[in-house]
Amino acid sequence: MQLATIVFSGAIDLDFSADFFGSTFAQTYVSNNGYLTFNNRQGTFTPMGLTASYSGQPTIAPYYADVDTRGTGMVTYGMGTYNGNSAFGVTWSAVGYYPVATDKTDTFQVILEIS
Repeated sequence: MQLATIVFSGAIDLDFSADFFGSTFAQTYVSNNGYLTFNNRQGTFTPMGLTASYSGQPTIAPYYADVDTRGTGMVTYGMGTYNGNSAFGVTWSAVGYYPVATDKTDTFQVILEIS
C-alpha cells in the first residue's frame, strides 16, 4: 500500500501480534511524518514527548520529523517476510520536508518482525 499526501493511514492489520513494552497489538497506523502508532492514528509533525517518562500513544519513530511528500517521495508499507519470519515494513523513500521542500530528501525504513 502507499500513502501519497495523506498524513496517516487507517488501521492496518498485522499478520502477527506485536509486543511493544508488554502490550500486544494486532494493528498499526503509519504516519507520513516518519513513525508508527498502535492505539490510534496520529498526524502530529512536531517531535515531542518521546522521552523515558513518556506514557502516551505507543509509537515507534525511526525518523520523527516534519516529512512532506507533496513535492517528492512516497511512503509504502505492507506485510512480507524478513529473515524467514512474518514481518511488516514501512519505507519512506526520497521524502522531502515541510513546506513542500525537495532540495534535501531522506530515505528510511522500519521493519517489525515476529521471531
